[in-house]
Amino acid sequence: MRRPDSRTLLLATALVAFFVCATPALAQIGGCTPDTSDAIVVVMETPLGDIPIALYPNTAPLTVQNFLDYADRGDYDGSLVHRSVPGFVIQGGGYREESGAYAVIPTDPPVTNEPCLSNTEGTVAMARVGGQPNSATSQWFVNLVDNTSLDSVAGGFTAFGRVVGDGMEVALAIASLPRFDTLTYLEFPFNHVFSDLPLFSLPVDPPGGYGCSRAAPVFGLFAENGSGFIADPLRTGSLLVPILLDPQCTGSGATGPPVQPCDTANGRVVYEIDLANQTFFQPPIAMSCDAVAESEDSWAQRRAGTTAQLLAEDVAVVTVPEPSAAWMRACGLLALAGLARRRHR
Repeated sequence: MRRPDSRTLLLATALVAFFVCATPALAQIGGCTPDTSDAIVVVMETPLGDIPIALYPNTAPLTVQNFLDYADRGDYDGSLVHRSVPGFVIQGGGYREESGAYAVIPTDPPVTNEPCLSNTEGTVAMARVGGQPNSATSQWFVNLVDNTSLDSVAGGFTAFGRVVGDGMEVALAIASLPRFDTLTYLEFPFNHVFSDLPLFSLPVDPPGGYGCSRAAPVFGLFAENGSGFIADPLRTGSLLVPILLDPQCTGSGATGPPVQPCDTANGRVVYEIDLANQTFFQPPIAMSCDAVAESEDSWAQRRAGTTAQLLAEDVAVVTVPEPSAAWMRACGLLALAGLARRRHR
């Protein structure tokens, strides 16, 4: 990435803040007055179209520089829009695909919070740890509606730019995509983070299915001593994800003994569970050891097949070049045309 240094762009850059790429009157937080002069335009390229963003270094200088540092290094190239909450936000900048798997984008030290510009529709703000205003690193979000309640949450969320041009149409198109909860499929921590993952298409079972397992309802394996569910070590974090088995498996397709210890005479017990609310339903359901083995293999196949589809169908931010010379030229030319029309009236 490079910064345009042509003198012919200087006028266009100066005009970005108040003409065609200008924003409407900007709401503010507290007594702060947002300064949108000297805006820098970046273009976020997604598979659904471009999202041009005017960044406001005179309103949130530390935050804008923080964002540009990630963009200049290419950290956002191939990064994911990993969270979509229609009527609220789309969020990205924290994760990307590497070698056929998900990876966390390495982060710089957290940036100091700079609340000034209100989180109104179309603004772009930094995500952070709940209750910790000075914890923002690489993740950003686009406000799909007026989220002014964020202005007063633990010091406020720093909005540092605004989507311009037709960018909100693209943001809303992303928000309208189907969403998928990866809790039972991906390994920790991604299964907890990607609970609202927007996808071009939801994962589907192949014609032959994945053995005998079903995606829903979900059944968790109970400990033999009755102490509770046995946690899946690959998928359990702050929310318990038990080892999943499916009682519709009969054991007729078992190819070996189960991974989980199993009493041949008594088998195992599973319960239907509500993962979101961490509750389960009576009565317990008995499974033979052969059924446990078959179900384990079936769930392994399901996870492997679903993960491949998730990696193929997720919404990626292909690149975030910085800044956009084309948008600067377009805004500048339109501004000059507007001034010329005024002079001839």
